[in-house]
Amino acid sequence: MNEAIRYDVVVVGAGPAGLAASLAAANRGAKVALIDEGQVPGGQIWRAHRGRPSSGAISRVRALSEAGVNLWSGCTVFDAPGSGTLGVAREGQGFALTYSRLVLACGAREVFLPFLGWRTPGVVGVGGLQALVKGGLSVENKTVIVCGSGPLLVAVASYLRRAGASVPMLVECVPAANLRSLAIPLLTRPTLLRQAMSLRWSLRGVRIALGAQVLGVEGSQEGKSLRWSDARGREFQTHFDWLACGFGLVPNLELASLLGCEMSGQAVGVDESLETSVRGVFAAGELLGIGGVECALIEGEIAGASAAGDSGPATQLLSRRKRARAWAESLGSAYAWRPSYLSPPSDEETLCVCEGVRLGAVRTCLGFREARVCHRLGMGPCQGKTCGPAATRLFGWEAEPPKAPIRPVQVGSWLGVLDPGSAPDRNEP
Repeated sequence: MNEAIRYDVVVVGAGPAGLAASLAAANRGAKVALIDEGQVPGGQIWRAHRGRPSSGAISRVRALSEAGVNLWSGCTVFDAPGSGTLGVAREGQGFALTYSRLVLACGAREVFLPFLGWRTPGVVGVGGLQALVKGGLSVENKTVIVCGSGPLLVAVASYLRRAGASVPMLVECVPAANLRSLAIPLLTRPTLLRQAMSLRWSLRGVRIALGAQVLGVEGSQEGKSLRWSDARGREFQTHFDWLACGFGLVPNLELASLLGCEMSGQAVGVDESLETSVRGVFAAGELLGIGGVECALIEGEIAGASAAGDSGPATQLLSRRKRARAWAESLGSAYAWRPSYLSPPSDEETLCVCEGVRLGAVRTCLGFREARVCHRLGMGPCQGKTCGPAATRLFGWEAEPPKAPIRPVQVGSWLGVLDPGSAPDRNEP
């Protein structure tokens, strides 16, 4: 193995939790490296707009430099070849980073489920369309329908309107009764209540259908349309230029699983200092359950301080963390997935786009292993990041433990970790 670059604390993921963890550790004197696949810090929630940090991240990005945090952007962590070591790739070059303490802030990804016509051009993920617009795609005067389930729908619809899109419909599959259950928790959280009211006001004039079901997409010479039914079972067709779909989020648990961290349901198990079952490895943010920005910032500060040897914030911020997590649990309960939200896809629909695996081919399989061995499900470039959560929701399959590499990389990147060589220069934030 090459002579690796060593840090006191390495933080993986530059979203809210990762930024907070890096600053907390660096401000306590630790030599810190922050690694992220993006070119600009901020993660998915604070995604950069045309190469510039978002308003939520910009002050923290400046603070990275002032605190002496070493930023490694455009880097993919693909392996953990030994204790205290990460295999990292950037632009085809591989190298090793070693650490005394590790903070995992890997965030989450959206769930995209197959339905009739889901591969029609113009049908994209909710977060995917937002990312495209932030990257320069123009949606001005384009008709965009947002559909699926989850609080992300409202936020993205609001953003797209500000970007000039016409958003006539928001098709939310969650019943109105579920959302009404959030009223009392919201009343006790004035900041969140103001945010919710601001988002709702920004969508004035947009028809919001609650308790709807997504039936499918149809295309013709006249254009594309979404077929959906309302809470009373009445069917409608709404034309669109872009259809942004999303059915919630799942945490990116691959690296934590590869390191051997014990899981608690669909989240990483931690103690009060946010240390995992693996000594010296901490976790924060969405890896502990989908919780949003407030929760991520609090947990990032706790994890970063704990990794630097300061247990104070774990105690000082405990009540705030519990309160933030309680709200996250309320949201999770209200937006819990139900199969009735989506019209059952036919056997002809594609489940695994990378390998072209149809639903009918794997519907009778007993689990992921059989589907992978017999039909190559999840063996393409995304390594099951899309079809895996979809198969779990459709068939109830339990995810298999990941194997290295947890991200697709070139062979040369692996050799760069194993053979002598020099690592590329880090980035200045």
